[in-house]
Amino acid sequence: MIPRRRSMVLGALGAIAASRQAAAQTKRLPRLAIIATTLHETEIVETGPRNWRVFFGELRRRGFEEGRNLGIERWSARGDMARLPGLGREVASTKPDVVYTNNLGAAGIQSVTTSVPVVVVGTDLINMGLVDSLARPGRNVTGVSIEFAQDLGAKRLELLRETSPTLSRIALLVPRFMWDWTGVRQVRETAPRLGVTLISALLDDPVQPPGYRRAFAEMIDQGVEAVLIGDAAANFVYAPLIAELATANRLPMMAQVRELVDAGGLMSYGSDAAEWFRVAAFYVARVLQGEKPAEMPIRLIDKYELVINLKAAKALGLTIPPAILARADEVIE
Repeated sequence: MIPRRRSMVLGALGAIAASRQAAAQTKRLPRLAIIATTLHETEIVETGPRNWRVFFGELRRRGFEEGRNLGIERWSARGDMARLPGLGREVASTKPDVVYTNNLGAAGIQSVTTSVPVVVVGTDLINMGLVDSLARPGRNVTGVSIEFAQDLGAKRLELLRETSPTLSRIALLVPRFMWDWTGVRQVRETAPRLGVTLISALLDDPVQPPGYRRAFAEMIDQGVEAVLIGDAAANFVYAPLIAELATANRLPMMAQVRELVDAGGLMSYGSDAAEWFRVAAFYVARVLQGEKPAEMPIRLIDKYELVINLKAAKALGLTIPPAILARADEVIE
């Protein structure tokens, strides 16, 4: 028989060993770092907004579940896009197994290391030097490219004008730092050809609700007749507020993603943002399973849908031309 004191000591030693083993197992969990643009870190969860539900659901479907076999660290610029490169550098210093972010976060990581794998959703991946080519990235970045969306802003402007041919003063709502981006330049170049005076409605960092309210007030002061919503993460996050302001000011609105139409906006033309997140999660899972970003071809998103909200059109006193309705992939009654 083992003496009681010795038994207690052995039991304590066993508990310590078990604790250390558990800690070691916890430390061995692969780590995913997420760098968001606008959402607060507490909202980046499986029960959060639709895109994140899709993202975490796909990870789970691929066999990765937070706390069980995956550690997740959340970072956010909280609307201040200028912070993203710095956040990228900070995250890189923690050496996660993989990072999910956008162009600017990826650029920050690449400025200090090419050893941390990065899954990105964005445009201009080649021009920004993030990848060598879409077919063979060649570096530490892979993921989802919406390169084909570069000219969609111009297409949206055309659709908006076709919907109401009398429109002549249209605002473009984008963060100030995006004004010279390729897609925005194409919109600016297309406007004169359509007989449209394009009004800049620029949002300053950090992009927050007061900035939107100010932008819409300035639109009305400048006689704006409709608003084109730029392809910015903040515009997606603040979709309900943008739709509310557009409706209150009786401005027809064309957006990139259907979430703004679901929130009450007039029209959207673009790809399904949830699909970006689903594919990105699939790429994260592949990296966690040992694949190298340099050898993983970038996935191109090239399926687009036109969504029209007839209820919003009625509230605005607009009659959508039959030709436009016939082209719609979905009409919200």
